Amino acid sequence: MATQSLVNPFSDYGGIVYGERFVGRVNEINRIHQRVLGTAYGNIAIMGLPRIGKSSLAWEAIMTIKEELLTENTIAVFFQTGSCKSSQGFFQHLVNLLDDELQFVCEDPRYEKFAEPIRTIIKNNSNPVEFSIAVQKYFKLVKKLGYKVIYVLDEFDSVQSIFDISDFQMLRELSYNPSMKICLVTCSRKTIQEIEAINGALSNFYGTFSELRLGMFSDGDMADYWSKIPEEFGITDEYKSNTDYYVGRHPFLLDVFNDFCLKNGIIQLDDASLLNEIRLTLWHQFKTFQDTLQHENLLDKAVQLVIGPAYNVTSMQEEKLLKYQFINLVDNEQKVNVLGRLMGPSIEGKSYVCFSDYFTVFFDNEHWESIDYWPLWTDTEKRIRGLIKIYIKNC
Repeated sequence: MATQSLVNPFSDYGGIVYGERFVGRVNEINRIHQRVLGTAYGNIAIMGLPRIGKSSLAWEAIMTIKEELLTENTIAVFFQTGSCKSSQGFFQHLVNLLDDELQFVCEDPRYEKFAEPIRTIIKNNSNPVEFSIAVQKYFKLVKKLGYKVIYVLDEFDSVQSIFDISDFQMLRELSYNPSMKICLVTCSRKTIQEIEAINGALSNFYGTFSELRLGMFSDGDMADYWSKIPEEFGITDEYKSNTDYYVGRHPFLLDVFNDFCLKNGIIQLDDASLLNEIRLTLWHQFKTFQDTLQHENLLDKAVQLVIGPAYNVTSMQEEKLLKYQFINLVDNEQKVNVLGRLMGPSIEGKSYVCFSDYFTVFFDNEHWESIDYWPLWTDTEKRIRGLIKIYIKNC
């Protein structure tokens, strides 16, 4: 029977990671605490690629101190917004989840006296005006009773399909008006501005948020990550280097890769055939990342930057890909070592690669043959005509 020290620490990958399993992110947690805790507080949006650890970060920062927050009359609620099929259902769920918490902790008789008729209206009323008024009355009651509420809204991208401008305006009012002010911590791939309705600038809901873009693990995070593996597994520096080659510093892929290797006793990664089983999983996850970029019209821009030629990438699109950390700038020599050639735009001796060497090669193989050079022909023709004019003029 295996001893506790040899239990694979990554066998639970795929869910929310918290507590002893949570890795690093010290600066990010501090930023969240500074924004949402205390008497002066505001909303914060956690954004990043799929499986980068947004939900885990929010849970570790807020939900793990839930009992501690209660001593300050602060109630933390985790809300999976993707489960809602309508905006009315969203706001009903906001109230129901908070009511469930207050039933356990609120001893003030005024709560049940005033909350019950309000809850009835919220549950049964289909009139949008009366429904909205009832929701606001409920949160005013909670605020008057001295409670602060922090909602962690996971998968917040999903509201884009059920919200209109009035819904964003209502959520803004709930988190903005001092008489009922709630705190929102959202987890999403897109920015709040991108999620908000097309004409949402009128409500300016996104203006109430501070932004936290979550990327790959830092040096400190990686040191913490490797420390989670018991010494008995015999992890070597060479193993860590090979792991970095395959999955870089992506939190979820690190767990997937290391779970596979540890449970199969693969510490020496020099035999590529041993990794055939895990390759399909890695490719599937990489495809998910690419689908996300495709949905946001960024995949073609990533291809232009990593493989080239770059002809219509804006500075904003480039910056967004860098903040996602789907791509990174490295020395040209490093890129040549990975791909065997220099390709894509070069900026002061640096060029773009994907977040791991393995996926850079995969990205190249997948997109190289499908690159469209047609948009370059107009510019090429103009340059050739210019050269011809110079030649004729000097003849």
